[in-house]
Amino acid sequence: MAELYTAGSYNLEKHMGGWSVLLVDNETRTVLSGMEPEVGADRMELVAAVSGIESLPSGSHITITSDSQYLVYTMTQGWRRWQDIDRWDYLDTLCRDRVVDWVWRQGPTAPPENEFVWAQAEWESGFRTRAPLVAEFFGKKTPVFVKEGKILVEKEPSLDRDEIVFQDDQNEQEQVNLGAELTHLDSQGHAQMVNVGEKAMTKREAIAKGSVVMKPETLELIAGGEIEKGDVLAIARVAGIMAAKQTPSLIPLCHPIPLTHVAVELELDQTKSKVNITATAHTTAQTGVEMEAMTAVSIAALTIYDMCKSVDKGIRIEAVRLVRKSGGKSGQIILE
Repeated sequence: MAELYTAGSYNLEKHMGGWSVLLVDNETRTVLSGMEPEVGADRMELVAAVSGIESLPSGSHITITSDSQYLVYTMTQGWRRWQDIDRWDYLDTLCRDRVVDWVWRQGPTAPPENEFVWAQAEWESGFRTRAPLVAEFFGKKTPVFVKEGKILVEKEPSLDRDEIVFQDDQNEQEQVNLGAELTHLDSQGHAQMVNVGEKAMTKREAIAKGSVVMKPETLELIAGGEIEKGDVLAIARVAGIMAAKQTPSLIPLCHPIPLTHVAVELELDQTKSKVNITATAHTTAQTGVEMEAMTAVSIAALTIYDMCKSVDKGIRIEAVRLVRKSGGKSGQIILE
């Protein structure tokens, strides 16, 4: 059985679509990719599927894994074909001569092959400044044959030490190319809200943490409910939840998204004389909830500061950071 992994991308700023398909057959990986101007991500997903299937002979048994609900559910659940009817008809013709199984995968359950073709499609559409390196996804000894257009160029990408981007090198490279990768800036350097209209609706989660450090006596007052302004932990929890819902009003370029759940947990750490704050946010949307989780932590911490500042002038808010996110193209990222 042959396995195909497909992806499509569209760069709104450059008006360029990119597609990529990875064929895995008997532990050999073959890449086919390309670009088309003024063609959206959904169409690019369709081109990737057609290009992959037609590269295999009639009678083949194929499993196609894609992160595109539009592609997979159109073929399996009868979603409406609202454009590119000729390409859909050609895809039907190809599938009649082959046994094709369709699989939708996205986020933490997606295999590295999915991440690789997504990165390749982004490179074709101009989002990435370099093509993805095989070693980043599959390891140094994995052979990959690269197809350019319809012509097979049988070459194994060089995986010498100088061509592998390790974390430190990658950080330096990202700093050099920072201006080209800041999606909140347009080509003239003006602020813009990123267009997420081409992205799929997916379940997303973000977890953020932070701490409020204070005198031991202040922590004792909080624990005993003796702060004059009221129940510090209860009010800080409500403030954090309310703040998460107001994130797009506080941070100019954040998208307003439907939050399905927000939780703020506060823990008294007697040994280090601080309040630890953890905020978790969930949504089903086209963009993530990292900012909502960090906003919840930040406002909960500021609320603690405000309620306790009359008895402790040295309170510090420390280490507000994202610790985990899941969903979307990047899948699951665990930072600590």
